[in-house]
Amino acid sequence: MRTPRFHRHKCLFVLSVVAILFVMTLPVRVLARAGGRNNKQENTISTTPGTLVRLVQRDVLIHEDSSTDRRQVQRLRFELPSTFVIPKCCDGHTRGLLHVHVALPPLPGEKKYKQNPYSMHLVPPIPGKEARFFDLIVKIYPSENGTSDYLSKVPVHGYVHVPDIRATDFKETSQRTAMTCFGVGITGCLDPAHELLERGGEVKMLFANRDVESVIPIPELESLVTDFPSTFSLTHYLSRSTEVVLSQAENVFTKHGRIDEEALKEEFGDFDNSGGVWSDGGNVENYLIMGTTKMEDAIIRSLVDIKTLRGHPEFLLLKGPYGTSSGWQPLSPKGSVPDEEGWGKSPRQHSRHHGYVILILLSIVLLLGLLAGYGSVEGRLRISNALFRMAIPEGKNK
Repeated sequence: MRTPRFHRHKCLFVLSVVAILFVMTLPVRVLARAGGRNNKQENTISTTPGTLVRLVQRDVLIHEDSSTDRRQVQRLRFELPSTFVIPKCCDGHTRGLLHVHVALPPLPGEKKYKQNPYSMHLVPPIPGKEARFFDLIVKIYPSENGTSDYLSKVPVHGYVHVPDIRATDFKETSQRTAMTCFGVGITGCLDPAHELLERGGEVKMLFANRDVESVIPIPELESLVTDFPSTFSLTHYLSRSTEVVLSQAENVFTKHGRIDEEALKEEFGDFDNSGGVWSDGGNVENYLIMGTTKMEDAIIRSLVDIKTLRGHPEFLLLKGPYGTSSGWQPLSPKGSVPDEEGWGKSPRQHSRHHGYVILILLSIVLLLGLLAGYGSVEGRLRISNALFRMAIPEGKNK
């Protein structure tokens, strides 16, 4: 005959089982919902291990100042996937000027995603590390849907979707190259300048900014100043300041005002008369202009009558349609299958996932402890096996 005490124990046991089952299945339901959202986003933007780059370092180079409308500038260093390939370019003579597309996650309710091109600086191989890295220098424009705002909020060790890469052909044998680089456009000037100088050419660079506080500190630029003192000159043009950019180098100068037709002629001479500004007495051969489309157009209009242009200007360093540029190519040509575990999760999401697994296992241990004092051995085994299958569906524990 069953005693009241037995029935009380039975009720307590059943309530304990129900409570533990609720705790065990809650993480499973949460993970299923989260996984559904992540899979939907990943399928929409077609991310794969071969197109995801990991942010490993963020440096704020320029701090925002609302009183002067100065924007924050960040240097972002990303780790490339092991499957990445620099596209073939330039008939093998040089690597070319590299750009990447950065993809924005799609907006709610939309399937298509936006992508914007950025000049990238491929970091030289680091001793002791197999991985390769690249840098982006980004001016941050806070907005709900902007690429720069999105990049500014990606956590360190988070992932960004970079679907493709492009290498642009340029005249690597140019002996006298005039460069005009506006703000963050300096990124696109660094690698060509280094290549030209290494080949024995001469490079004169104008770096345009508003004031001293807006001049982006870049170690690679300082290296050009130090490593090529006789063939490289850097002139800072400050449009809203009378200050001087401090430097001990004899090939660094500061001037004030905007870069206009008069300034270009003073710094570079023209195509027929150098005015003695080049060390070998020759005339300027090619121009590289890096900035917004409006800035680039203004410089070209200062150099020539655009009404006389027919197609791509031959005096530009970039060869345009006359070169063998790669065009946009997949970052990892061989491709990769999407990761079933779900790419793009932050470390916090992975920690939450691990926490849920531990919670499930602890619940199972507690439940088995309760079962140990109830029923026959055979019955306990049947119940425990059934509960284990409910907590961890088939295929999840492999």
